[in-house]
Amino acid sequence: MESAVQMTVLMRDPDCAWAVRSAGAVRVLRSGGAAAAARTPNAFVLTLASGLSEVADFVREANRRHVLRALLVHADVDEPWITPALDKANLRTLRNLLVHRGATVPRRILDAWRMGAQNDLIADATVAQERLLVLSCALERLELPLGRLPALAAILPNDRARLEVADDGSYMYWPAADVHLDLEAVRVALDPGARDRALRRKLRHDRRFGLAVTKLRETKGLRQSDVPGVSARQLRRIEAGEFLPRVDTLKKMAAAHRMKLSEYLDAVAQTG
Repeated sequence: MESAVQMTVLMRDPDCAWAVRSAGAVRVLRSGGAAAAARTPNAFVLTLASGLSEVADFVREANRRHVLRALLVHADVDEPWITPALDKANLRTLRNLLVHRGATVPRRILDAWRMGAQNDLIADATVAQERLLVLSCALERLELPLGRLPALAAILPNDRARLEVADDGSYMYWPAADVHLDLEAVRVALDPGARDRALRRKLRHDRRFGLAVTKLRETKGLRQSDVPGVSARQLRRIEAGEFLPRVDTLKKMAAAHRMKLSEYLDAVAQTG
């Protein structure tokens, strides 16, 4: 995985408070202004739309320093009122602004950054007007005409909008058509030369992640066969960097270390 990402999270959204905690490379603040934003290389803000004024100083300073990675605004007011709320807080349009409902997307984004996989995992996706719209956990926005991918063009029109995103953001899928796509497939469809670049990046990330998992397991005195629900062969492949485990597998690995998933991801990030 990437080396441990130093993150400061200003948490002002009670519905997402469980998604992250202070540990290792992650610092969680319940309040903070411009001074707090001046001391972090990577800033994340989770706030209610009705509370934008309370985080405005932090957001402006982080944005000025180009360290604002995500402003995640929970739409606790009707959408027509969100723009006035931004104006009242004197916050202009921000590239890293995301308005959401619920904790699923923020959790995916924070988990991906803790693993250093923000460029490889999907935060959200939808289909609109014959186009696939995808948001990465790095808040990169991709737009792909369905006709650029034969598998998507073959899906029945009534089923195209019925896509789901895996809990960990590793892929999106259309259950009715049994079609699965990851972020790399979308990038390659947009830019065929992206395949080699993505493969090299993924190999480097998965190998680093595997090494960190190995080091942490060994410091805890665990063998590869000591993870209930994960075979020794599967763990060997993960530690060799052959693939990134899914959330349910990560939860089993965390449990074997007597950790919650968030604690385990933080520990792996520190070890990497």
